[in-house]
Amino acid sequence: MADSYQFPFPQKMIFIYNNIKSETTDFSKLCRCCMEDGDIGIYETDFQGLSLAAIIEFCTHTELALDEDLPKNICQQCFDQLTASYLFIAKYLKLQEYITKIADSQIREEIKIEVEQSDTKVLFAIIILTMKLIMFQITQKMM
Repeated sequence: MADSYQFPFPQKMIFIYNNIKSETTDFSKLCRCCMEDGDIGIYETDFQGLSLAAIIEFCTHTELALDEDLPKNICQQCFDQLTASYLFIAKYLKLQEYITKIADSQIREEIKIEVEQSDTKVLFAIIILTMKLIMFQITQKMM
C-alpha cells in the first residue's frame, strides 16, 4: 500500500513553524492555525450552522478535542481562509455529486437507446454499456 500523501508546505510556512519557541505553553490566546494572536473561539463560533472546530475537522481530515491542551482560538485571517476553504470544498463536493448523477443518467440513457435500436444486438449492447458504466463509476471513486 502506498504511503499517505504528504502535503508540500510552502517554504514560508516552514520558516514560521521553525521559529515558534518550544517553551510556549500558554495557548489561550494563540491561533490554532498560525500561532499568531487569535481571539475567535473554534468551539463557540458557528459558521453556517457548524462550529469552527467541525469545519477545521472537515477541511483537514483531523479530529479536535475540547479537552486538548492546544489553542482553542483562531485569528481573523485564518477564520477568513478557513471559511473560504470550507465553502469551496462543500461546493466542489456537491457539484461532483450532481455531475456524477448527470453522467450516470446519460450512460443509462445510452443503454436504453442501444437496446431499443436493435433486438439482435441487445445482449451485446447491454454488456458493452454496462462495462462503460462500471468503468465510469470506478474512475469516479478513484478521484
